[in-house]
Formats: sequence, C-alpha cells, structure tokens
Amino acid sequence: MGTLTDVSALIAGLPQLHANLWAVFRPVANKKDTEQLERYLELEDIRDRFYVALREFAKGLQVALGAATLYDVVPEAQIATYKRDLAFFHNLRSSVQQRYAETIQYAAYEQKIRKLMDRRPSPLRRRTGVKANPKAPEPTRGQEHGHGQQDGQRQRGACEPAG
Repeated sequence: MGTLTDVSALIAGLPQLHANLWAVFRPVANKKDTEQLERYLELEDIRDRFYVALREFAKGLQVALGAATLYDVVPEAQIATYKRDLAFFHNLRSSVQQRYAETIQYAAYEQKIRKLMDRRPSPLRRRTGVKANPKAPEPTRGQEHGHGQQDGQRQRGACEPAG
C-alpha cells in the first residue's frame, strides 16, 4: 500500500531540504570547487550525512515535480536551481563514490576480464566437448582422469599425499 503525501507540505519543505543539503558543506570555503567538496567528504560519517541529505532532497523534489501546484507556488528560477543543484550533487556523489572506493567502474576492466575468461579452460567447455586449446591433442580414454600413464603409474592429484 502506498502512502499519501501532502504535496503542499512537501513543496513548502523543499527550501529546507535544499538548505540541509548545502549545510553539509558549510565548512568548505569554495563551494564551487568540486575538488574541495570531494576532499571534505573524505570521512565516512560526513559522506553518510551528505548521502542522507541528498536522498531526502531528491525524493522530495521528485514528488514535488510531479505535482502541478509546484509550478504555481515556486518560481521557475528556483525550480531550475533545484534541478541544477540536484544534478550537481548526483555527479558529486558518483565522483566521491569512485574516489573513496565505494563503487568500482567495471567497464574499465570488462575487456580484460573477457579476454581472461576466453583464454582459461572452463569445466563447461570440457563437458560440452569444446576444446579449451584447439591445438592440444585429444586425451585417450583413461588419460582424462590420470589413468593410462607410462609404467602403469597414475598421476597424483593435488589432494593425494606423496608417497
């Protein structure tokens, strides 16, 4: 069941949510300098405060933007500021998450992982009959499990004791 939201109260609360978001960065001298903002967010508890304030502002703005009354009550310039700041802080969050290793950009590693996976033999390939190394000779019956070695010796497995 969804919750009923008083949109007019939410719209009236937007300036406070916006101010709360900027208040996280009160100690930062130059709030237009992204590098300073990122450095300020180095401590995890400050980042957490930022994430909470951003989430609350984004959620409030999203609901408010869906209400026709927002455009009657709030000047267009202020709505544009809210949208611009939301985009700025979302980008800042993404940058900070990368900087402090909270997220990993897998796209940078994807090609290397694919190459590695293509080169390594997999159990699936063995079961389906696709050779991992097309130049390798096919094992004869018994050799695939270490049987049929010269002098009747079986190849020792990794878990078998030497002796």
